[in-house]
Amino acid sequence: MEDTHYADGKTPVKIGVQLTDKLGIPVTVRTFLTLESGLGQWQVKDANPNEPGIQTFIEGGSGNYLLIPPKHPGRTKVRISSGIIAAQQDLKFLEPLRPMIAVGLIEGSIRLSKLSMKNLVPTRKRDGFEDEITQMSFGNGDTTRGGVRGTLYLKGKVLGKYLLTLAYDSEKETKERLFRDIQPDEYYPVYGDNSVRSYDAQTTERLYVRVDKGSSYVLYGDYTTQTTDKERNLSQYNRSLTGIKHHFENEWLRYNLFASQTTARQVVHEFPANGTSGPFFLPFGSNIELNSERVEVVTKDRNHSDLVIENLTKQRYVDYNINPFTGGLLFTSPVSSRDENFNPVFIKVTYEVDGGGAKFWLYGVDVKVRVMEWLGLGAMFAKDENLENRSSIIGAYGTLRVGEKSYIIGEIAKTDSLLSGQGQGERLEFRHQSKRVKARIHGSQTSANFDNPSSGLGRGRQEAGGKLRYNLAPRWNLNSEILYTADKNTGGHRTAGMVSLEHALGKRVRIELGIRRSEETLTPADTTTGRQVDRAVESARLKTTVAVTQGLRLFTEFEQDIHDSDRHLFSIGGEYNFSSRGRIYGRHELISGLSGAYALNSTGKYNRSTLLGMSYDYVKDGQIFSEYRGRDQWGGYQPEAAAGVRHRFMLQPGLSLDASIERVQSLAGRSRTNLNSPTSNLNNSNTTTISNYNRTNESTAMTAALGYTANPRWKGSARVEFQDSEDSRTFLNILGVAAKVSPNWTFLGRSIWSYTDNYNVADTDQRRVQIGFAYRDIEEDFWHLLGRYEYRFEKTGGTSVTATSGTTYTTLTNIATSADNRRVDIFSIHANYQPTRRWIFSGRYAFKYVTDYSNNINTTGNAHLVGLKATVDIGNRWDMGVQGYSFMDSIASTQYAIGIEGGYRVTSDLWLSLGYNFFGFYDRDFDNMGYTDYGPYLRLRYKFDEDDLRRLNPW
Repeated sequence: MEDTHYADGKTPVKIGVQLTDKLGIPVTVRTFLTLESGLGQWQVKDANPNEPGIQTFIEGGSGNYLLIPPKHPGRTKVRISSGIIAAQQDLKFLEPLRPMIAVGLIEGSIRLSKLSMKNLVPTRKRDGFEDEITQMSFGNGDTTRGGVRGTLYLKGKVLGKYLLTLAYDSEKETKERLFRDIQPDEYYPVYGDNSVRSYDAQTTERLYVRVDKGSSYVLYGDYTTQTTDKERNLSQYNRSLTGIKHHFENEWLRYNLFASQTTARQVVHEFPANGTSGPFFLPFGSNIELNSERVEVVTKDRNHSDLVIENLTKQRYVDYNINPFTGGLLFTSPVSSRDENFNPVFIKVTYEVDGGGAKFWLYGVDVKVRVMEWLGLGAMFAKDENLENRSSIIGAYGTLRVGEKSYIIGEIAKTDSLLSGQGQGERLEFRHQSKRVKARIHGSQTSANFDNPSSGLGRGRQEAGGKLRYNLAPRWNLNSEILYTADKNTGGHRTAGMVSLEHALGKRVRIELGIRRSEETLTPADTTTGRQVDRAVESARLKTTVAVTQGLRLFTEFEQDIHDSDRHLFSIGGEYNFSSRGRIYGRHELISGLSGAYALNSTGKYNRSTLLGMSYDYVKDGQIFSEYRGRDQWGGYQPEAAAGVRHRFMLQPGLSLDASIERVQSLAGRSRTNLNSPTSNLNNSNTTTISNYNRTNESTAMTAALGYTANPRWKGSARVEFQDSEDSRTFLNILGVAAKVSPNWTFLGRSIWSYTDNYNVADTDQRRVQIGFAYRDIEEDFWHLLGRYEYRFEKTGGTSVTATSGTTYTTLTNIATSADNRRVDIFSIHANYQPTRRWIFSGRYAFKYVTDYSNNINTTGNAHLVGLKATVDIGNRWDMGVQGYSFMDSIASTQYAIGIEGGYRVTSDLWLSLGYNFFGFYDRDFDNMGYTDYGPYLRLRYKFDEDDLRRLNPW
């Protein structure tokens, strides 16, 4: 199977599978297979849609399965499994070389306005082709204005082997948002014509250029600097920028060069998950670079607070959304506070903010060389020329393969910043896995001035450890573990180790006997506790595991300090596999210590931890969990309960359920200490940690969501979320429905209601309803209609709140940022009627109504806009048109705009227009109205495509 394919969305990739036994002999019996791929779509009938992946069969020991590639480039893994046996292959989909396509427009205009400029509302840059030209313009006092606009989109093969993508718009609104994509709240919610809106050339600037050749490219536009190298941790550099980037890749060499002139500064927020999907209210200011956020769900080792076990990057509109009311982060499914091993889970959000002032350069390079089959080396450098905090980072890393089963990974990084000074970090790791031995040894440290927010290790930390499992004989195993964690800022550290011998008594019973030693300084490695107690431990450990049945396994564990009888640990638990994908597990621990198994003491204080749970991968994208946890870090018994169900459960074909429940409750007093070891203090100039999320607060969170897709004519969804904590009670409700009422009518409706009952501050009540409808006359093609209604209500109790919405009404809703009670109603409709080929009639009506109660003052306002336009073709070259607008509001008098326009087709692609407006006005809330300013105007437009460009330059 080839690794590289084209992302054309149609050419199938043939996945070949061979099934053999350990001697290489084909297994010809009919065998059940599961096919999985992160990208593309399998052209295989699914034998069981309720199971993850595609279920099918293989016969005769071999088979071929077709995978339709995606329409966008990317990397993915293909996994083929049968029971516990699995194989996987990396796939890379490249941008396909396609025939050239181009579309463009050149427009020039001259306007002779008789209305004094001082009486006009100042114009702004707009997006439509018929808007006022401002970038390349000229003027003569208050009467004459003119300008030229050019737009172009081009994509296709050039010079036989390159793929060129180019976009330019001289009137584009710059700095609108990074990685410009479809915003679901913009414009009309539904169009009813089966059209698909998408963006290709993503950039905040007016020009976008990209040239691809295979896996390499040169780009001017929006990009991120982060790489996918697993070897990089300390030297990882993640920024979202607009500028130039060059990526080169072949079998032996890969490098990236980037440079950007920017005013952006990076901000990082990391906070613990709380078992719900949010919303998490982050302090997004008005200077945020929109769409620059990177959201990650990070699981950290409970014994090494700065070591990341798992890092999952989430995708906007797929895994999370930004709350339309407050900018709060809302996931599409709950994020549990800990995994099943009590490892804490965090949410990390990285984004760019506009620092203002003069632009500065930010540039860098990273290189990775495959020197030999067994040796890979890499290096990187990045520099930020921000005068307020000039900084740089330089790093080097390498991977050495020792034999067939062992790897050594090394990394070093140095940082230098104006505010933090010089810092350094080092990391070394060894991995080995063979039939008899599985080993991992790692060590990493950073200085107190190390300053890299993208790194997986914070400032002033030392983390080291190792695990070994060695099969001495068929029934004998040697297990060992070492651990070292330290806070270099305080000098506190913990050193620990464990070694045990495991023996199998028959097929059902295993006995493990070992010793453990740990020692911690009086200044604890856990800076959050501040307790000074005797932390030296030397203990003996006995663990017994019994396989009661084929799927049921129970264990008991006892550990006793060899010097002090009051220091001990007792644990009991088990696991039951009730299917190939489902299991029930449980564990209860009683520890005479304050910080877990590595800190037994004789103070009389006990730590009790209880975990009960169920895990079952029983549907696509689904896993159910249900846990009961208990812990006590301060003496007395304070168990905490946590239960949860997450992801999707298919009730029946077309009807799915998403649900979660997580309850954290102190059954005796208030829990004050986390299960995990201390989290390092990331005292970083570029890092902000949100501290108003306390994972130990008593709380209950419940979510439920239903999705219905069985009926081809309509689809619906409903979601309810409730959270009750010590500080507030929150309710969130989201409803959505999309329906094809008839072949001509399409309907879409959605609503969001978010209510927070705060116990110490004012309550908030935020509601939004949006309804969209579209009519398409598919039989006679006479009538076409688009409509939208939106209702917004905000009650903030005097708290400063900024309301946001679609781009059309942003200015209207942002004028009152501290309203106690605010309601906005907006309605808009566009209609088009074409009774004959020559005549076209179009109309528009828009309405807005605002009620604002703040500072004990109640104000209301409303506005109406009515517009009509008629055009007629006169012969093959002439057309005439007349348009009229009326604008009415509760403050100003009624304003009118009436105009007439004539057009002449000079050539097939060149159009000349002359018009006159007898009355004129401009309102910034009702934009995209074309020319309505008073006076005559002349307009010349020329459109072109790839054929016109090919005549100029036959590429």
